Amino acid sequence: MIKKNNLAQTILSYIVGVGLLGLLAWVVVKIAVLFWDLITHSQPTIGAAIIAGCCTILISVFSAIWNSRTERNKELELKRKEIEQEHRKEKIPAYTEFIAFLFKVFDSQRTNTSMSPDETIKAIQEFTQKILIWGNSSIIKDYGIFSEHAVAQEERKSRGETLSPFDDMITTLMFEKLLYDIRADLGHDNKGLGEGDLTTLFVRGFPEEMKKYKVTNQASK
Repeated sequence: MIKKNNLAQTILSYIVGVGLLGLLAWVVVKIAVLFWDLITHSQPTIGAAIIAGCCTILISVFSAIWNSRTERNKELELKRKEIEQEHRKEKIPAYTEFIAFLFKVFDSQRTNTSMSPDETIKAIQEFTQKILIWGNSSIIKDYGIFSEHAVAQEERKSRGETLSPFDDMITTLMFEKLLYDIRADLGHDNKGLGEGDLTTLFVRGFPEEMKKYKVTNQASK
């Protein structure tokens, strides 16, 4: 019964809406016809004056609407930039600390030394809270992938496993991806930079290592 009542109300609302639109269209057409009849049956000078006056009114109305919209958009853009600036002030120290942690994890992977499990878990928990608040979608996604990979690598080393150069390269590229995400979130366009360009700044001989990695990876496919 309730569904039938809702259906009846929907149909009635639709009929009323169509009727109102039809009435509005009829009124507009009627006014246009009367206006045209007034112009065509009046003296040329009067008709021209009426048309000029209507055009002036329409232009004034459209100009006012356009200016109001333009000013509103400017205010919204200014407000957006102010909010971004405030967020950036909070992001910079959080990202600086975050990058220091990432370098520590990265160095432990590269030098095959283990961070203590408690230290790793505590750091990940602290930075996860900050990333959830300040990180954009790309950072959150890539950080989740990197942190899971880093924990897995630490567990492997704690079991006495030796990481291969292949594992180290994957960790390095994940780390670099996060660095690119952070730079982008802070306003850098990263234009002209590609895979390996950032890592080259802090890993000596990385371009050669990356070439070997690509050749080996391609051959294994």
